[in-house]
Amino acid sequence: MNRKEPATELLLEVYAGAKMGAEFTADVMEKSQDTRFSQDLSTQINEYRHIESGARGALLRRGHTPEDYHVLQKLGPWVNLQTKTMGHPPTEALAALLMEGSKMGIVKMENGLGTTQDPEATGLARDMLVMEQDHIARLREYAGARQTQ
Repeated sequence: MNRKEPATELLLEVYAGAKMGAEFTADVMEKSQDTRFSQDLSTQINEYRHIESGARGALLRRGHTPEDYHVLQKLGPWVNLQTKTMGHPPTEALAALLMEGSKMGIVKMENGLGTTQDPEATGLARDMLVMEQDHIARLREYAGARQTQ
């Protein structure tokens, strides 16, 4: 793989994270039987799509085509979702899974923020970071006893 400039690498990370976040949240939403929870997830999907669109635009302006993540990167979360949600999973189990994903997104954005001073890339990464933190705060309401630190 060719090494790209740090700002482009960060934008690619934001793009892939937002795309995967939206798709995984949609997969979880399909398993939910809680209307209010599903409405919150729909909002989260729209937030991911907004950031994905911003990162895509920034990459295109720099002459880079946004790269989809490898299918194997989605396989792990998908298998985890299928095995932990057999039957009719409780909302708290679904919320806990989404919190795990948001925590991974936070770590990736925190690590990426130190790699460049580019205002557009860091702005989108900070937006993603704040969004993931907000998602965790909202999901805690549903996670109940399964809530993790």
